[in-house]
Amino acid sequence: MPDGGIPSSGPPMNVCYENKTSDEVSFEALYEIFGLSGNGEEKLIDRQTVAYTVAGDDSVKENIELDANEYGLYKMVIMLSGSYKDDIINSKLDIDFSRCILNDKPNPHFGTLASESSGDLMINAGMGAVRRGYLLPFGQGTKYKVPEPWLPFLKNAQLYNIDCIGSIMFQEDYSLPDPETQYDNMYNTALNFVKGMDGRIKKISIGNEPECMKYAGNHQVSGTIDDYKLLGERYGYMASAVAEAVKDSGANVKLGAFETMLSDAETSESGYSRGKLNAFYTAALDIMKKKNVLSYFDAYVCHAYMGYKDTERVYDDNISYVRNILDQYGYGKNGKYEIWSNEGGWSSADVKYYSIVIPDNEYEKANRIVKQYITMMGNDPNGTYLFYDLIDNADINSAAEANFGMIRAASRTG
Repeated sequence: MPDGGIPSSGPPMNVCYENKTSDEVSFEALYEIFGLSGNGEEKLIDRQTVAYTVAGDDSVKENIELDANEYGLYKMVIMLSGSYKDDIINSKLDIDFSRCILNDKPNPHFGTLASESSGDLMINAGMGAVRRGYLLPFGQGTKYKVPEPWLPFLKNAQLYNIDCIGSIMFQEDYSLPDPETQYDNMYNTALNFVKGMDGRIKKISIGNEPECMKYAGNHQVSGTIDDYKLLGERYGYMASAVAEAVKDSGANVKLGAFETMLSDAETSESGYSRGKLNAFYTAALDIMKKKNVLSYFDAYVCHAYMGYKDTERVYDDNISYVRNILDQYGYGKNGKYEIWSNEGGWSSADVKYYSIVIPDNEYEKANRIVKQYITMMGNDPNGTYLFYDLIDNADINSAAEANFGMIRAASRTG
């Protein structure tokens, strides 16, 4: 068995095999290191085969040097083969580990069951919180039950004292029936969701960039002011139903709304403008006011990406803009609310991503991330700032959205 368990760029891995028989035993050990990406892809990094002969009632120790020098996520595989009398020696041991700039040594990590849209998460980098998306079925109401596969992740997070922020959506593209007429259905589904989580989720956010949806019912959004108003109204009903459910559940859960994108609205290539965003926010808040749920919310939630040449100004300007709208409605408990950024970061890919510039190197990326974190904490010291993602999911020259990680995919090329 590995003594100390995990290889690194420092001391080699120490292995020790003990022969508990009185006879001499010969066998081979194959050592392999695989680099992993966040979505589970594997790439063989290093391999070594060593033959051993161990005398009876004796043991053998050896230092095995394997290449795991880059920061990233890895899997080590040890396979033993041989024979002893009439028995076949055939065993295998897998160990997942990581090397992370936040904790510069190899670290075991607990496995998590992947959701529909994301890979395994490592919870060994000093993180205080993780975000998990939950796409709830539409129309089940009181019949809804939380799927069992969602629970192992939450149990592991709870074991390691990691808060889980759950982002609730009913349907990502909003092509669901009229939420006003289906209000009770959404309320009952959300109520069963909160109860089924049994206190394992500490914060709930409603939506995922709802202002960016392409459909509102059967209507395809074309980008007009009226379209943004329609999206806002639909979001307002969904957010109100979930807010009432959270309150009525009695759960000790903080609640956030909107989860909208922060961007330089006047120049963004996404085509937003302050006029369109204002139509969305005011339409949503009008419904939330009508449903009398504005005081149920603990936070405004955003996606604070960076990469603009003046990141801090873009963030400050947008937060001030949204605060002005929310404050006019008296949003939050006693008019007060935290700011959560449920997504943020900067892609390292050699591919342009909207109007975000490509970083010259990873030091520039790290410097910008630190500056934005300080900027955000300056706006709200009690807020939450989550990165998208912890681990890259693709090669450096692949899709920009797959390279926001704080840790490289050890499987990548480039």
